[in-house]
Amino acid sequence: MNFLNPKDTALKWDFSECRVHSLCVENGIIGVQHVEKSWSIPKDAPKPVDE
Repeated sequence: MNFLNPKDTALKWDFSECRVHSLCVENGIIGVQHVEKSWSIPKDAPKPVDE
């Protein structure tokens, strides 16, 4: 499985990097992993509905 960092995911989903980081912390992204000091987000993770 290929992963993206929060910055690349934010560009892909048209979200702010801060919003993607918040979703990672809240487990709002399917398959997100916290590896050492960074977040890894699956490339094929569905875009969450931003409310």
